[in-house]
Amino acid sequence: MLARVLVLQEKEENIRNIAECLPDCNITIVDTVNQAYSALQSQNFNLIISAVHLEYDESVFAFLEECKRHPKSKEIPFVFYCARTSTFARSVRHGLEIAAGVLGADRYITMEKYDMQKLRSEILKVLFRKTAMNDQITSMKSTPIIEAMDKTWATG
Repeated sequence: MLARVLVLQEKEENIRNIAECLPDCNITIVDTVNQAYSALQSQNFNLIISAVHLEYDESVFAFLEECKRHPKSKEIPFVFYCARTSTFARSVRHGLEIAAGVLGADRYITMEKYDMQKLRSEILKVLFRKTAMNDQITSMKSTPIIEAMDKTWATG
């Protein structure tokens, strides 16, 4: 299966890093929250990778929150990624990471120095963990005990 990845990024360096570490994925790149919403409505994705901060657009945290509320996108793993953080960004990183987790982000990745293998590994962990969990739930639903429980709950 070719994973479909939505990337919300303004910075060319971050876009190149993501594309380089995920050459076997089908990547859709957008640079505004509105474009991201449109892409989510018209396509199916296996993963969302977003900038931590957009200079010229809305809050990515509001975007994350909306993604986790919407039935079509709430199960899509969500990763924040930022390279070469500023001094200010490094000073508030911990608080942003906590906020991202509370809102539903699966991973918050920052790198002072780009490491393709590490970035690839971090992203694939999120993608495959979610895929494995969904496969496990699907296989559990086909077992006789789960089917019997579903019937029992359905009849009250």
